[in-house]
Amino acid sequence: MLSTDISQSLFFYNKFNLLKAAALWLLLSVIAYFVARHNYLLFHAVAEGFSIVVALLIYVLATRTYRYSQSDFLLFLGNAYLFIAFIDFFHTLTYKGMGVFPGLDANIPTQFWIAGRYVEALSLLIAPFFLQRQFSRTALAAIYTLITGFLIAAIMWAQTFPVCFIEGVGLTTFKITSEYLICIILLLAFKQLYLRRKRLNHFLYETFIVALAITVASELCFTLYTDVYGFMNFAGHTLKILSSYLIYRGIVLRGLEMPYDTIFRELHKSKELYRSQHQQLFDIVNFLPDATFVIDRDKKVIAWNRAIEKMTGVKKEGIIGKGDHAYAVPFHGEKKPVLIDYVLPNAEDTGEAVMNYENVTILGNTIYAEDYNPVVNGGAGAYLWHIAAPLFDSQGNVTGAIESLRDITRHKQIEEKFKTLSYIDGLTGIANRRFFENRLGDEWGRAARDAKPLSLIMCDIDYFKLYNDHYGHLEGDVCLKKVAETLRDTLKRPGDLAARYGGEEFAIILPETNSEGASFVAERLRAEIEVLGIEHKKSEIGDHLTISLGVATTIPTVAVTSSKLLDLADKALYLAKKGGRNKVISIQY
Repeated sequence: MLSTDISQSLFFYNKFNLLKAAALWLLLSVIAYFVARHNYLLFHAVAEGFSIVVALLIYVLATRTYRYSQSDFLLFLGNAYLFIAFIDFFHTLTYKGMGVFPGLDANIPTQFWIAGRYVEALSLLIAPFFLQRQFSRTALAAIYTLITGFLIAAIMWAQTFPVCFIEGVGLTTFKITSEYLICIILLLAFKQLYLRRKRLNHFLYETFIVALAITVASELCFTLYTDVYGFMNFAGHTLKILSSYLIYRGIVLRGLEMPYDTIFRELHKSKELYRSQHQQLFDIVNFLPDATFVIDRDKKVIAWNRAIEKMTGVKKEGIIGKGDHAYAVPFHGEKKPVLIDYVLPNAEDTGEAVMNYENVTILGNTIYAEDYNPVVNGGAGAYLWHIAAPLFDSQGNVTGAIESLRDITRHKQIEEKFKTLSYIDGLTGIANRRFFENRLGDEWGRAARDAKPLSLIMCDIDYFKLYNDHYGHLEGDVCLKKVAETLRDTLKRPGDLAARYGGEEFAIILPETNSEGASFVAERLRAEIEVLGIEHKKSEIGDHLTISLGVATTIPTVAVTSSKLLDLADKALYLAKKGGRNKVISIQY
């Protein structure tokens, strides 16, 4: 039935039909001519009314059959022709002699005509780009609403639209130039269709090509009239009727005839194949060991496997078919964009994924990430590893997306444990040099940003080598532990840090502390060590263990690194040792 219908529809496929169509159009043109001679307003209203009805039918068909056609090209044209019909409706109502808007001359309807043709020509030029692209229907409607409203306001009320017709004179230069420019835009649209002809149904392509050619001829006629009731105006409208008829025949009538036989027959076959293929996919997804779910293009859940049921406590019967981010609730307790949303076309900015997740990696269309999900595992929460990717059909069109999740809480706990151990000194139990250097860099940057002072204390156990040689290394280790614990416990603020820098040398970071405050803390540390009363018979300055301390204070800047502060604290420590030990020396810059 499909091949028979194609061979018998329109004159491209049959010479007899070509002659029959030409004869019919000629007959209708003659009838229209006599109607126009008798009552031009009637002819004009019928011609424009036919075009408006065709435009509305295009809109209805394109939007109602989109779920089957998936043609963004036709959907774009349908939306565009809805607004073109609206402009043409104003053109018809304001036409000279209609009497709907008393007092208007022939300029206003001519302005509406030019406005409508510009919108139509530009829409036909842009439409071929959507043969392989998608667009936001909301954004498109908003854009066309703004353009249409602006044109109507500019013509009817603001009267800022250029004059197109002057009574007794005829067409203005702007009107004639615009018609030529519209013809050029239509020819460019012709080129765009030609370049993309393989993406279009052959019948639809040829219909559009001829319709564009006739539209160009119609526009040329509208450059030659001086009377809005004249012959060239009549010829232009007649050609417009033919162009509208071709669009009607090629899109509307054919689009309404085919779905009820061929399209639904093919759709049935496609559904069977789709159901078979997707059942295989769902079976595979269901038996995956990782928690996995799948959504379609409308962000509705179409697969929810056993592992994710176990993880979330949500059965597939309770979530299949749900959209509007319902699949986020079992993980976060609220509807919000999650990783799977960022891999779909027109998705939220992937930059948000980087901010909302940890360890984000983007490889092509696939996103890997980690995050904490507070609701899963019966509310116990868990760290999850995610992988999300779009799904494509055989034509490369995105049909949905899939996301798999794995509980890495145990892994994270072990990782955090090793991370903590890597920052702790194994002997003394306080921070090690690695953690100290990272922390010093952080505090330096924070102090530079806030223009606050930062102090550093370097301290060394006096004559510790002699202590080790006399009492032995085991006692030396016990001594180091007692000194480290005393240094740590003497610091009162949470932000202060005591760390083992190396051997018998320790370092203390004091954020937001001036030189006077740092010297006070250093003196207290010195005194606390002395109070311990650890015997040290080999000390050259007494019979108990003591420490020497060097203090450095500065207000950091981005032009200087933290190593400068470290060097000054070392220098101060050197001066404390050289000056007799068991003392505090402070340097400020």
